[in-house]
Amino acid sequence: MTLSLRFDRVVVARDGATVVAVDQVVVDAARGCVVSGPSGSGKTTLLRALAGRLDRAANVSGHLVLCEAARETRWDARGMPPPSVRTAMIPQDASAALDPLHSAARFLAGVADDHGRSPDDVRRAVAAVGFPESRLFASTAHLSGGEARRVLLAALVVADPTVWMLDEPTAGLDDAGCARVVDVLDAARASGRIVVVATHDARFAERTGAARFTIADGVLVAESRSTPAASSPPPPASGTPVVAWRGFSFAIGGARRIDVDDAVLVAGSVVGLVGPSGAGKSSFCAALSGETPAASGSVELDGALFAGRDRRPVGSARRRIGWVRQDALAALDPRRTARYLVSEAAESSGAVSEALGLAELPESLLARTPGALSGGERQRVQLARILASGPRVLLLDEVFAGIDPDRRARMLRRLRAWAAGGDRAVLLVTHDHGFLDAEAIPRFVTAGDRILATEPAC
Repeated sequence: MTLSLRFDRVVVARDGATVVAVDQVVVDAARGCVVSGPSGSGKTTLLRALAGRLDRAANVSGHLVLCEAARETRWDARGMPPPSVRTAMIPQDASAALDPLHSAARFLAGVADDHGRSPDDVRRAVAAVGFPESRLFASTAHLSGGEARRVLLAALVVADPTVWMLDEPTAGLDDAGCARVVDVLDAARASGRIVVVATHDARFAERTGAARFTIADGVLVAESRSTPAASSPPPPASGTPVVAWRGFSFAIGGARRIDVDDAVLVAGSVVGLVGPSGAGKSSFCAALSGETPAASGSVELDGALFAGRDRRPVGSARRRIGWVRQDALAALDPRRTARYLVSEAAESSGAVSEALGLAELPESLLARTPGALSGGERQRVQLARILASGPRVLLLDEVFAGIDPDRRARMLRRLRAWAAGGDRAVLLVTHDHGFLDAEAIPRFVTAGDRILATEPAC
């Protein structure tokens, strides 16, 4: 029998102000729903309210109602769903949800035990999400962001709850990974499960065929479709070399070695890096920034040796190449406010103001800790923190994945001006080829065990 979920005057407020309000919205299992909206608009809050995971500071009212034919199960939105309504949620910060001391196989075996599933169920789930069996026994600390997300999706398939909730499920995934998510969600809806997704990925949302909603001024409403205006391509960057790597290679997980074509980023340049999940893009950022040692070769910054096989930067020199990581929650001290995190890393008070402007961080967010921010807001705090430290090269690792398209376009324009105005360079790691195309951004690409300086011909 087809299920449906109804939000009955559900309102979540903080400090006397409404965060999100949903009234008489019905989600049918046959279609599910996708929720979009600007970063910080309340998408994650809505999912947490449905899962009964809001913190005590939230003021929640209203009811949720699960309907099956003539039967209704109703519960107070302030509490957990009743035992008969099983819910599960994939959070936006996938890596932070996994124990770094355990392997993916151990994590999934635990989920199977908790829900009375068999090893065959786990194997089918792993195959459905496209997670490579060769990575099952690797520590989850060594998984890429996209791989971590697929492990959690496999866990959701194994648990098979009544209500599936997914927060930015395609962040860090390539096109093949996104297609797998669509297939998994199609199968869940076909089996009568209710699927609720929060995402900024418009192409993924379209492919799901789900009902589309957006949060506007704190209220969940049906989405009106519009086509964003195309950006004007910038002139190609030309200038003096800022960072160069030669004969460079690095290891992934201590075993697999990735060789990198020799390349140079010049002053004012913004260059993309694309490739499948788990191909080594984040590991390249770690090696390029000197966070992890290179296997061979060298990195030169402004013509001087910065990092290599036998050299890693120390002290303040480490800030010269700033890596904004994919997992913002793990990168930020959860006890500190956004204001402290940015100010503590800054070269000067002027650097703080400039960084907050570039990252579009308003005063209203600065008193919050990372746990009280949305995924996109956390990424902007981490970006501001790195910018305030005065880098010459900025490595953006899937930073725009949790940020709405309008803000993403504005931030890119500002970062381009920042790079051009200070003889700096930006490397942008992403799976969004469409974004790179629309913004006329050249790109490096991973191919097997190599990072190519030019995209190969088809």
